[in-house]
Amino acid sequence: MPRALPVLSPLAILAVCLLLAASCTPADVAPTLEGKWVSENETAYSYWPTGHFARFYEPVSIVGKLQLEITKDSIVWFDTKSYDNLGPLRRAYTRQDSMLLIRGNERQMHIKKLTADTLTLVLRGDTTKDRRLDVGYTFSHWKK
Repeated sequence: MPRALPVLSPLAILAVCLLLAASCTPADVAPTLEGKWVSENETAYSYWPTGHFARFYEPVSIVGKLQLEITKDSIVWFDTKSYDNLGPLRRAYTRQDSMLLIRGNERQMHIKKLTADTLTLVLRGDTTKDRRLDVGYTFSHWKK
C-alpha cells in the first residue's frame, strides 16, 4: 500500500522561503568597479630593480583631489585641484582579473582592493637602474 505524502505545514514552508531569501541578500553581491569614486589618499611603494619590495611610504591625504567615473568600458579621471587641469581625461579600458589595461597608457594598473565602499588602484611605475616606484590611490564611493 503506498504511503501518503506528509503535508508540509505553512510554518515549514515559510521557514524555507525565509532561508532562501536570506541567501540572496545584497551582502552576497560582488562589489562593482562601475560608479563614481572620490580620492582619499595616495601611497607610494618602492621596489629594487630586481622586483623585491624596498619601502612603503606613509599615505598622503588627497581627499577630493581626484574623481573617477567608471563605466563598463571607460574611465574618466577628473583632477579637481590642479591649476593645469585640461578637463576630464577619458580612456577606454579592459579588465583582466585584478588588472586594468588602459588604452593609451602602457603602465599596468592593479586593483588592490575593491569593496562596495572602497577602491584602491596601484599604478605600476617605470623601472630605472635604481628602483621602481608604484603609486596607489584609494578612493571611496561617491555619495551625495
